[in-house]
Amino acid sequence: MYISRIAKDGREQPTRQHLQECAEYACNIGKKFAVSEICRTTALFHDMGKLSSEFVEYLKHNNMKEKLGNKLKGKGSVIHSTQGAKFLYESQSSVKDLIAALAREISAICIANHHGSLMDGISPCGDTPFRDRLVRENNGLHYAEVIKAAEKEHISLNSVPDTFKRCGSELREFIETCKVNNLNVAFMLHLLTKSVFSCLVDSDRNNAYCFEINKVPVIEVQLPPWEDYAQRLEQKISFRRTPTLI
Repeated sequence: MYISRIAKDGREQPTRQHLQECAEYACNIGKKFAVSEICRTTALFHDMGKLSSEFVEYLKHNNMKEKLGNKLKGKGSVIHSTQGAKFLYESQSSVKDLIAALAREISAICIANHHGSLMDGISPCGDTPFRDRLVRENNGLHYAEVIKAAEKEHISLNSVPDTFKRCGSELREFIETCKVNNLNVAFMLHLLTKSVFSCLVDSDRNNAYCFEINKVPVIEVQLPPWEDYAQRLEQKISFRRTPTLI
């Protein structure tokens, strides 16, 4: 069985479960800014690289070391954030849809960097570090094994072209909304990418936390009571502005 993590009490989380739960959670967050399918797809493929025997061995080895009280070495040494990004980035639609391709690239760059910070697509010097990372030959990815395992785990690889048609429709509507509101489209796409990235990190960490404490993750996302928070902030500011009598 391919596993995503091992809790301190010895429970093992199947990678398929982790991916599906993250995808549902991310989808609900994405509804708040009308890109639920982009967020769902990003989360569904984010840990695809954990579908390798090397990653499972790495987890179990480190878990045994931790139980024995030994210091862990090589933490994070098994790559698992590149494979899903590589698969989505290289997935080609039958129709040359540049907006769908852009949606695919947004998902891929968020996946590739979800354990760090977003890297440049194009550097100030004109280099392409993100693309170079995905096309570089790397035996450490165990890419063929990961793809084969994903198919066995019923991760919907064949439906990706249709999925990105839906993602493209979402992104097209987002761009049109920006134009209607006289917003700079390039800058708004920049903010959207950061929002999808934040959504992925949130769903990943929330799912990991829930598994560690053996709690069923809540899929429905509740928005904070912003009106209450705003009112409390106004009251605080108003109190500070009140002149004091000496």
